Amino acid sequence: MMEGAQAGFGFLSAPGAAGFMGVGWWQALIAALEDSAGLAFWHALDCGGSAAYALGAVRMGQKCAVLQAPIPQFNAVKAVYTQESGVLFHARPPSFHLIPSLCHTSSLVGYFTDGYCQSSDPENKLPDTRQKKDCYP
Repeated sequence: MMEGAQAGFGFLSAPGAAGFMGVGWWQALIAALEDSAGLAFWHALDCGGSAAYALGAVRMGQKCAVLQAPIPQFNAVKAVYTQESGVLFHARPPSFHLIPSLCHTSSLVGYFTDGYCQSSDPENKLPDTRQKKDCYP
């Protein structure tokens, strides 16, 4: 990573990512991005409503996080972030998504929910080895 380099944008994890992906995973992902780009990125880890995940994150060196917990818990955790020169948000900061959300017509979502639909999205041109069924009338 280049000393003092900063990117003009940052990264915000998925909602509640501290709970289902973990702090170590998030920090490794960001470190790999920074090494690849040669820039330091602003990034925040979303801890959902878990004060425990937020405290664990700051103890692992996470400087920015989102915690949507009741005010007394939020204030207690925020004091720790302030002490560690970090920032704790009570709500997710404004952001835009580069990847559109999946819907039920997505072949991957369909595979795990309804199974592959024979009459699904016409853009789905992936070969299918599973038994097909009609999901839509």
